[in-house]
Amino acid sequence: MPLDPNTWTLKTQEAIGAAQQAARERANPEVTPDHVLGALLRQSEGVVLPLIRRMGLDPVSVRNAADEAVAALPQSHGGETRVGRDFTQLLDAADTLRKDLTDEYLSTEHLLLALVDADQKRSGGSRRLGEVDRDQVLAALQEVRGSQRVTSQNPE
Repeated sequence: MPLDPNTWTLKTQEAIGAAQQAARERANPEVTPDHVLGALLRQSEGVVLPLIRRMGLDPVSVRNAADEAVAALPQSHGGETRVGRDFTQLLDAADTLRKDLTDEYLSTEHLLLALVDADQKRSGGSRRLGEVDRDQVLAALQEVRGSQRVTSQNPE
């Protein structure tokens, strides 16, 4: 992976680990952003669920859609699960957003923002988070965390 996990919050580490585990359990040949979204939406604590709710989305519906997307992925029995190109791009985009927000650690909200940005660039197919755009996520983030920055591995 292009980034140092030591610069990720604990919730980000948990989400990435859960995404990798989900891909392995489903025999998917690579970890994708849909695995990450599903993992984020399974975190009972943290900032993602409050953000999803503030944007007027139903977390269970969004998680179910992510699960359906994962279920439609190819399977490869006997091989190693690898990091996919889209997954790597998601992490790179999230790290850029981290820097833009002047945060010290890569947090789950950066992953969510990167997922929304990737959604807006998708051609064909449905968007992971409906019609939600970056401005809506940033507005919800402002309501949830205010002007606080992510300055530790455990800000949530």
